[in-house]
Amino acid sequence: MNNFTIMPNNKLAFILRNRFLRRFILVSLDLLSLLLSACLSFSNHDHSSKMKMFLFIDSSYFWIIPVVFFVAIPFYFITGQYKALTRFLASQFPYQICIRNLFILVILINISNLTNFANPTFTNWLVFWIISTALISFHRMIFRDMLSSLNLINKNSQTKVIIYGAGKTGADLAFSIGNSGGYKILSFFDDDSSLWGRTVNGIPIMKPSIDLELAKNVDQVLLAIPSLSRSERSFILNSLNRFSIPVYQVPGLSDLTSGRSIINDLIPISIEDLLARKFVDPIQDLIGYGLTGSVVLIAGAGGSIGSEICLQIIRESSPKSLLLFDISETSLYNVTSLINEKLEKDIDIIPILGNACSLSTITRVIEEYKVNTIFHAAAYKHVPLVESNIIEGIYNNVFSTYNICKASISSNYVKQVLFISTDKAVRPTNIMGASKRLGELIMQGFSQRNTELTSVGSSEKKIFSMVRFGNVLGSSGSVVPLFEKQIKQGGPITITHKDIIRYFMTIQEAAQLVLQSLALSKGGDIFLLDMGKPVKITYLAEQMIALSGLTCKNEDNPDGDIEIKYVGLRPGEKLYEELLISLKSEPTVHPLIYKALETLPSFDLIEPELNKLKVCLEDNDEKNALKILKDIVPDWNPNVN
Repeated sequence: MNNFTIMPNNKLAFILRNRFLRRFILVSLDLLSLLLSACLSFSNHDHSSKMKMFLFIDSSYFWIIPVVFFVAIPFYFITGQYKALTRFLASQFPYQICIRNLFILVILINISNLTNFANPTFTNWLVFWIISTALISFHRMIFRDMLSSLNLINKNSQTKVIIYGAGKTGADLAFSIGNSGGYKILSFFDDDSSLWGRTVNGIPIMKPSIDLELAKNVDQVLLAIPSLSRSERSFILNSLNRFSIPVYQVPGLSDLTSGRSIINDLIPISIEDLLARKFVDPIQDLIGYGLTGSVVLIAGAGGSIGSEICLQIIRESSPKSLLLFDISETSLYNVTSLINEKLEKDIDIIPILGNACSLSTITRVIEEYKVNTIFHAAAYKHVPLVESNIIEGIYNNVFSTYNICKASISSNYVKQVLFISTDKAVRPTNIMGASKRLGELIMQGFSQRNTELTSVGSSEKKIFSMVRFGNVLGSSGSVVPLFEKQIKQGGPITITHKDIIRYFMTIQEAAQLVLQSLALSKGGDIFLLDMGKPVKITYLAEQMIALSGLTCKNEDNPDGDIEIKYVGLRPGEKLYEELLISLKSEPTVHPLIYKALETLPSFDLIEPELNKLKVCLEDNDEKNALKILKDIVPDWNPNVN
C-alpha cells in the first residue's frame, strides 16, 4: 500500500485524482465562498446579537445570493476557471480571480441599478469583492497543495537535492521539480552572503559548503546559474566533486531563451567544465575569412576534427559548395546526414568517397568541382594502431599529404591548403608522430616551391599552412569516451602511467581556431593552439568517476566503486607532449593562436627521399621504410617514451 506523505487516506486520494469529483468539489467550494462572502459583506448591522450580525444577511439584500450563484458560476465556467489544472496553479491565479470577481461585481451593480432591488453601499460591494477573491484563492491554493502532495508517494523514494543558485533560475527550477513530486529540495546554496539565512518558498538559503554529514543525505546537486563562466563553474564543481555527489545543471541561457530547452531539462556536467580552459570567442573577421562563395574540400570529413570543421564552416560562413571527402562509406554517410540536419543556408553539400592517397582521384575532384580551399584532416592518428600497421600508417599520413599538395599546386583553382597536425609531431617517439612531422615538412616544401614559381610568374600565390595542437576531448581515440565506457561497465579504468599528462581542448574550440588560423596564413606557417595547462590523466579519471556519483577504489577506500589500474606505457607513447621544436614562437592577433619559428630543410633534399620511401612502402619493405623515415625526420626517437 502506498504511503502518501501528506494524504495517508487513499479514498481521499482517489477523490482528488478524479477529474469530475474535483470539479464538483471546486464548484461547491466556490458557491460556499460566495455565500460566506455575501453573509459577511451584506449582514444586518442593526441586530443586537454579534453572531447574527456576521452570519445572517440583511433581508433587503437577500436577492444577491441567488443572483450571485446564477451569474458567478456560469461566468467562471465561460472564462475557463475550471479548465486550469489545479495542481499547477501559479502565483498569477489570485489576480485572475480578482479580475473575474470584478466583472461579476459590475454585473451585480448593474442588475441592482436596473431593478427595484435594494442597492448596497459601495463599501459593501468592495468588501464582498475582497472577501470572495480571498476565500476562492485561499481554498484553491490549499487544494493545489493537497493534489501536489499526492505525487510525494514515498519520502524514501524521493531524490534529495540541493539547488546551487537562489536567483530566478533556481526558484523556477525549485517550482518545476517540486511539482513533479520526485524531488525533495533540502536547501539552496548561493555565493551571495546577503541571502544566507533567508528562504525561497520556505526552503533555506545556505552558504555553499558541504560536509561529510550533509553529503550523506544529498543525492544530487543541481547547478541553476546558466550564466556561469567555465572557470567559475569549474571552481564550484571542484569544491563539490570530492564528495562524489552527481552534479547536474540547467541548460545555458541561449537554449532557455530560444526555447530549445526548458528549465528542468537537467543535463550532466561534462568533463570539459572541470578542465577550466579559458575560452575566447571567435574573432568574426577571422573565422569566416575566404570561405564565403568558395568551393571548400574537407579531406577526412568523416573524422572527429573533419566533421566539426564542416559544422563550423556552415555555421560561420556561406561557401558555394562543401565537399565532404572520406574513404569510409559509413563515416561519410554519418557526416553527410549530420551536416544536412544542421544546414540552414543555401550551400551545396557534396559527399565524395575517395582515397586521399590517390593523386588521380584528388586531381579529378579538384578540377571537376573547381576547389578553392582544402582542409586536410585525413590521417591515421591512433598511436598503437599505427605502430601495429606501419606500412599503411606511413603511406596514408605521408602520401595523402603529398598528393593533396601536388594536385593543389598544379591547379588553377586552389588558393589555400591547411593541414591538421599534432603535438606528437614534435620530437616524435612513435610512427604516427614521425609521419605527421613529415607531413609538415611536405607542406612547407610545397610552400617553398610555390614561392619560387610565383617569383618567376609561372604560378599564382597559393598558401600552404599547418595547425598543430594536442588532444581533443571526445574525439575518436580520446581517453574520455574510453573512460566513460569503462565507468559504465563498472571499471576498472586503465591508464598507462600514473604520471602521464596531456593537453586538452574541446573539439568545438579546436575547429574554431583552425578556421581562424586560415585567415592568418601567409605561406608555410605552423600555427600552434594555446592548449592551456596540461592535465594529469589520473586526475581526469578521478574527476570523471566523481561526476558519475561514484568513488575511486584504492588503498584508502577499499570499498569504492571504480578501480584505476596502471598498465604501462604503450610502444611509442610519451609521458608528456610538446608543441614546439625550436622552443620559439611569436603571437598572432588571436590570443590563443601562435606561430612557430622553426628552421626548414630544403624540399629538394626531401623529395628524392620521399620517392624512395614510396617504393619501400609499395614493396612492403618495412625495415628500409623506417630507415628512410628516420633519415628525413632525425628528431624521431622510437626508443624513448
